Amino acid sequence: MRLVPPQDPDECVQLLAAHVRKINPDIEVTNEKGLKPYSGSRTGPFAEAASDALEFGFGARPAFTREGGSIGAVLSMAEAWNVPITLLGLSLPVDGYHGPNESFAWGQARGGMLTFVRYFERVAALART
Repeated sequence: MRLVPPQDPDECVQLLAAHVRKINPDIEVTNEKGLKPYSGSRTGPFAEAASDALEFGFGARPAFTREGGSIGAVLSMAEAWNVPITLLGLSLPVDGYHGPNESFAWGQARGGMLTFVRYFERVAALART
């Protein structure tokens, strides 16, 4: 399951298991692991740095959308270090991310490199203010 804040993985598995039991009591649902969802900020200096960097790298302001992702370390880092984590997605729907024919166009890679250079410049400037 892909969760969104404030859903709890354990609670979601329990709800799923209860629902499945109603349909077929012979099916066993097990919970092997779960990741709590993370939602980054779409406002503030880091989001503005990301927006500026993406515009620099790709020539247009980004549309901040909620995107699924299961990078378990992200929430752990945000909580342990008490810092905002900004994710900069560079792939396109046509890239078939994690699919059998996954691809990534060189134009996207070039834009991504420009984006990250600009983002780190902007974030470094924040530290000096």
